[in-house]
Amino acid sequence: MQVALLFSSSLPDGAVALDDDQHLQPAENLVPVVRTAKLTNDIKSALNAVSDKLSLDELKDLNKKVSDAKADPAEVAKDWAKEYGLA
Repeated sequence: MQVALLFSSSLPDGAVALDDDQHLQPAENLVPVVRTAKLTNDIKSALNAVSDKLSLDELKDLNKKVSDAKADPAEVAKDWAKEYGLA
């Protein structure tokens, strides 16, 4: 493979992420989106707690568990939340 469209949160082993010194590809950071009418303080606190703990490296590890190891996504998420005291 010489060129491919990949996501920084799920780079395959051996792939090299290049620096975008020309700023051609905007950052694709995870951003929680909730309608204002549905946003409670509890939901806001929960989303902020996850956002504070979930780094790109953590997300890569979680993605690998699901895609490579074929782990159940709900179990992976639950285990991660427990590890960080969020569940």
